[in-house]
Amino acid sequence: MKKATACLLIVMLVFTFAPAYLPQTVTAPIMTLTWLTHWTEPSEVKYWGPVLAKYLAETGVEIDRQTVEFDALYETIMIRHAGNEDPDLIHIHTMWIPELANWKANILSVPPDPVQADVGENWTEATADASTWKGFTWGYPTEFNSWALVYNEMLFNNTIAGLEDPDKTFLTNVRNKLNNDENITYTELTNAAILLTKGTPPAITQTGFAPFIEGMPEEQRFQFLSLLWSNGGEYVDLTVPEATFDGTEGYEVMQLYHDLGFVHQVYDPMNMPDYWWGAWSGETVAMMILPTWMSYVRDAMGDNFTHLEIAPIPVGPSGSNSKSVTFSWSNVVTKRAENLGRDDEAWDFLEWLNTPRPQGYIDDTGGGGVGLIPRANDTSIMGDFLAYDSIVPSRITDRENARTWDKDNPGCVGDSIAEDFWFAEFMKFGSPPYGRSDKTFLNAEEAQYEIGLMFETITLTNVTSVQARVNLAADNIDAILPMAGDVNMDGPVDIYDAVLMVRDIDAVPGAPNWNIGRCDINDNGVVGLADVILLSTNYGKTGGY
Repeated sequence: MKKATACLLIVMLVFTFAPAYLPQTVTAPIMTLTWLTHWTEPSEVKYWGPVLAKYLAETGVEIDRQTVEFDALYETIMIRHAGNEDPDLIHIHTMWIPELANWKANILSVPPDPVQADVGENWTEATADASTWKGFTWGYPTEFNSWALVYNEMLFNNTIAGLEDPDKTFLTNVRNKLNNDENITYTELTNAAILLTKGTPPAITQTGFAPFIEGMPEEQRFQFLSLLWSNGGEYVDLTVPEATFDGTEGYEVMQLYHDLGFVHQVYDPMNMPDYWWGAWSGETVAMMILPTWMSYVRDAMGDNFTHLEIAPIPVGPSGSNSKSVTFSWSNVVTKRAENLGRDDEAWDFLEWLNTPRPQGYIDDTGGGGVGLIPRANDTSIMGDFLAYDSIVPSRITDRENARTWDKDNPGCVGDSIAEDFWFAEFMKFGSPPYGRSDKTFLNAEEAQYEIGLMFETITLTNVTSVQARVNLAADNIDAILPMAGDVNMDGPVDIYDAVLMVRDIDAVPGAPNWNIGRCDINDNGVVGLADVILLSTNYGKTGGY
């Protein structure tokens, strides 16, 4: 099928089948849909068993849930697409949407109008925004994540008790500012971390501040971005395109982390604390910048979990307001499912997952089962699962109604997500005026890898020049950013792109020649003069894919 015909078919499907996305109430002939996710833990498998059995009993449609580990998911998606073996549904990081939805890859099916309207009305603005690209919201957002400064107030109090003025007054003031959600400066963060540190490398017994560096590059980028935005900086300018974090704002962030380890020795770069478990259970780390999903520290600390408090991201010398990266995942339907005539059933399943249900809509209390699903009234199954996995749901009613789970005690109803101090605080710092969604772009995954390398190098090795290492990361990202105006994605901005621009001028979402916003270079939802200017400005230039 020619690309033009395929693109026309996308739009025709949106309008033709828009009214059809309603739950089926009668058993239909058996159809099997494949759903690729990264939920591989035994407890997660245990949850989805009764859920998918319920859906099969209600609709006659079987869901074959296939799983891979998170760090293998993106590669698995791409390998399966290359072999024309795309699953019908995928749970994806919203960072990947441009890579999967662009007209050239064409992996994702455009969600029907009712789905996009539903998400716009019933999901948090941050997660809906993070799932939107080229004028479309791609699928149903799932988890809600943000970042904040987590600190152990007990360690603050114990340290304060052993100090004399002026240190006693200083650390008390910092603690009080954190308790009141006031912004602290880099100087306050650094000096507080020094006072909270016990010992020197290689024998630090209490870490004043620990960088989060042992996760995926995503954690390093989001930690960096939260600090960068809180210091008045920006990540990339996609209209040029170029990385913009190599200015004063980005340098100050990385110089802070380098100095905390190598100048002030508030953490030991060669022997980082075990903040996956031991540092929390033993209460030997005073401050860290963490994401919402690190709530597993609750299990590590037990009753001492109440010693933790949550505060805004520190504001740097070039900034004025604290900001927190918010990001999400999304359940999407593939183009292959659409081409095989299974997209109606795929969207039906996602709509079913995201519809608020009464408590115990699925009763799995017997025989060592999970218990009642959902745990609370007016909670969707998707939202209930996220709460079960200690993650904040992004559907508004789920955030209001979902309850935490005690997986060892299925009969325990749990606390409201909205009232739990950890989740409530992270939801606050992921909302205005703090929260800011992570805008994504083609090659975002590769750019993130460069940020991770920069972050680890500066944090863990005594580089001779922090600025030079920041510049190197920016230069490497510049080399892989596609040039704004390269409509046909072949590298250069040339006459072929100009011809496509002429054809698509004044196209709007839903028009037959929209083609997933092929010529909407500035992502504002219409092909117009601003896009022509960008193409003209970059004519003759070459970008990277």
